[in-house]
Amino acid sequence: MDSRESFEEVIRLREQILETKYSAIVGSGGRSKKNLPKVPMVLAGNKCDREMKTVQPEEASSYCAMQDAACRFVECSAKKNLRIDDLFAELFYAANLPMEMAPNHHKRVSTAFGSPCTLPPHNPSNRSKKCTLSIKRRLSDACGVVAPNVRRPSIRTDLMIMRTKTCSLGDNETTTRLGGRNSSACVLQ
Repeated sequence: MDSRESFEEVIRLREQILETKYSAIVGSGGRSKKNLPKVPMVLAGNKCDREMKTVQPEEASSYCAMQDAACRFVECSAKKNLRIDDLFAELFYAANLPMEMAPNHHKRVSTAFGSPCTLPPHNPSNRSKKCTLSIKRRLSDACGVVAPNVRRPSIRTDLMIMRTKTCSLGDNETTTRLGGRNSSACVLQ
């Protein structure tokens, strides 16, 4: 870490997050400050690949040790991709999330085949051999695909369902309004 100001800003942000969480709970008639739920946070000490450091890792570690058990410190380097997986693993551990969801447990899959599941490469000599992995097995593996402009399928699915519902509701109304003539146009269009 080569910036003392950044470290102090992280401390201020952490205190602000905890203060906001406390005021939201107390304002709604919730718990006392002693029973405040833990907010999982990982302080990332970036630029560990540099020799000159204005904030020593021991100082950041001691700050986190003085806080609750949900505050952790990981020294990493985004430039050289050092300990980035450890950073997320610490966050998942602090939040008591299943480690299977952590990015370092996902398989990297090539988008060249256009399929999110791992398929064996096409080889004409192996046509007689059956694929030993079932579809269920391939689709159940945790995968992480890196592709540009990827849409979240659940949002698209939700929109399509809502469109179908509104179109089917609109058909009944337009049929009665148009004197019994059946119209297949969507009401929203």
